[in-house]
Amino acid sequence: MRNVMWPRDTVFFQNWRMNCTRLAMVVMIALALSCNQSSSEHSNTIQTSDTSINFDQRLIGTGTPTIIFEAGLGDGNEHWTTLQDSLSKSYTTLSYDRLGVGESPSTTLRRTVENQVEDLHQLITQNSIDGPIILVGHSMGSYIVRKYQSTYPDDIAGIFLIDPSHEYQHDEIRSRMSMQEVDSMKAAMESFFSEQPKGVYNEYLEFEPTWIKMREVPFPKDIPVHIVASWRENSFLTPENMAAKKKLYNNWLMGHENITMTSTTQSGHYIHLDEPGLVLELIRDFLSDVDLSLAP
Repeated sequence: MRNVMWPRDTVFFQNWRMNCTRLAMVVMIALALSCNQSSSEHSNTIQTSDTSINFDQRLIGTGTPTIIFEAGLGDGNEHWTTLQDSLSKSYTTLSYDRLGVGESPSTTLRRTVENQVEDLHQLITQNSIDGPIILVGHSMGSYIVRKYQSTYPDDIAGIFLIDPSHEYQHDEIRSRMSMQEVDSMKAAMESFFSEQPKGVYNEYLEFEPTWIKMREVPFPKDIPVHIVASWRENSFLTPENMAAKKKLYNNWLMGHENITMTSTTQSGHYIHLDEPGLVLELIRDFLSDVDLSLAP
């Protein structure tokens, strides 16, 4: 195997920085729009296990079910602006910044998936959201919504996942790399995330422990789940690595008639930003198939 070093000026990290720049522009637009929104859309004091926290949240719309968005590692609620604005015309919608990310304050608690689930539960409780609830998760956010459903299943009527993190994908990719390559990749990622805001870095520190924990969290079999997958290759998702990703995603579907999947090659990892129209259409189709009469 070719000795691939992972310096921070590789295409992989150049693309990552480009995403960060684009997302920063999205944040600026979202903040500008927020000036015209009712102050009741934002902020709600909730009681967590360590202190009273004023989360930055956006709760808008009316109707059933309630759609709750969970962003990827280090990402804030501005990622959901386009989807939330459209869906809130027919449904109650909630997005928020996790502790230490975006406009929400930091926390002394480790950013374990268990703590993140409890934060989300407190947020749902404080907003008096009883269900039925549809959880939408992107990337690492898919771990949080899956773990939440397994911990608090009663009010969850369906799960919608956008290019979700797979708990075995990194191991599959690393298995075809030399130890030197693996160490170089880890060092490059550590260097990159250590320069990010502390809350983002804290989420990164728990990423590998979380994917190991998620191997014990099966998909539910009694509610619908839809996966939107990106099959676009890049410098990291080479043809070989993409083949591994496809295999793992398809393994999720085996033995689960309630799980469906749609794929696209027109978007990268951030499908909801690259193709919001596609994701909106898929969510609306998904909602039309959810049997809300069976939800609590």
